[in-house]
Amino acid sequence: KTAEACMKHVHRRLCLSAADSATATAAQHEAVNTACSLRLELMRVNKQFRECRVECQQREEALVHELEEARSLLSAARRTEQLQQMQIEYLSLQVQELKKNAQLQETSNVMSE
Repeated sequence: KTAEACMKHVHRRLCLSAADSATATAAQHEAVNTACSLRLELMRVNKQFRECRVECQQREEALVHELEEARSLLSAARRTEQLQQMQIEYLSLQVQELKKNAQLQETSNVMSE
């Protein structure tokens, strides 16, 4: 009778141990699944990050190009403004010269009369 009780006790312990082992195995499988899911998510996020980085670099290059164009246009506009200012000064001098010539002509006409 004692041997039979002992066998039942051992059997129960083995069953509990097997159940514990199954629980541990299930937990390990769950941990592996979670790790795999996290790894896939990390790969997806890394891919998105690389794509965003490339897009940002392309945008930066485009903005640098636009900035260089704007600087070039501004420089050309300043040169044009300087040329126009020089033309205005030249025309102003010509107008003064014409007025002076007109006054001299008028004086000459008055004297010859």
